[in-house]
Amino acid sequence: MTAEGQKSGGQTRNVTILMSDLRGFTALSARLSAEELIKVLNHYFEQMVAIIQKYRGTVIEFLGDGIFTVFGAPKDIPDHATLAVKCAVEMQSALREVNKWNEENGYPPFEMGIGINTGNAVVGNIGSEKKMKYGCMGSTVNITGRLEGLTIGGQIFITESTKDKVTEELLIVSEGRFLPKGAPKDLDYFEIDGIGNMLLDNNRENKIVWKDDYKPEDCVFYFLEEKAVRETIHNGTILKISENGRFALLKSESDLIQKQNIMIRKDDECIYAKVIKTDSDAYTICFTSLPQIN
Repeated sequence: MTAEGQKSGGQTRNVTILMSDLRGFTALSARLSAEELIKVLNHYFEQMVAIIQKYRGTVIEFLGDGIFTVFGAPKDIPDHATLAVKCAVEMQSALREVNKWNEENGYPPFEMGIGINTGNAVVGNIGSEKKMKYGCMGSTVNITGRLEGLTIGGQIFITESTKDKVTEELLIVSEGRFLPKGAPKDLDYFEIDGIGNMLLDNNRENKIVWKDDYKPEDCVFYFLEEKAVRETIHNGTILKISENGRFALLKSESDLIQKQNIMIRKDDECIYAKVIKTDSDAYTICFTSLPQIN
């Protein structure tokens, strides 16, 4: 289906891109039947799309369990950056109700990461006479995808270009730099916990409560590049696990960097995690798939 009022072809527009993705959904999907998978995913999409439409966003595509959304096209919206950030905050808040529904129906909870970027992109109806859809492409889109990949569940990252376009006060809790593939230089990004009077209530790393009775376990892990697992085996020891099972303290002689994705192999299970803090003696990691570690 083509966008209303649009003909075949494209144009360059200044837009804001929002990309969201569920953490650990690949591992979760392996434990659900096809019928269960579609049911739980469709319920999640219904809730999120209603919020996106509320803030005048246009869903370009569902990327597996991810949502690719543009603000500012096909219809021009002057405050598209502000609307995109507000949308992201409400999406994260709405995940509580989604997870309540999941629990009531016997499904595990979701965690979602969101990346937002503002810039020029080519938008328009793409395809052939037989099949055409509204699309959005360009470096602005690619950077958004890279940024979203840096997040863990519950986080919203925005680029400097988005921050500069937002017309309401942002609650910024941290900032960093990253080098997107193909970009000539590092870009600044900001983690936000709110905009205006809209605030998140996340379980931050500074609120980690470690289990008192956890016994350290040796483990092997692998580095991830994109979605591919590198072959080199690294050895480590899980020193601590948080009370909520979301965080761990990993000791290893291998050098890890912040935001690095790893896969821990325990028995026959693959557990995915992201490094969120590096210290001289150990690394704090956040699980992006629920581990079976006691």
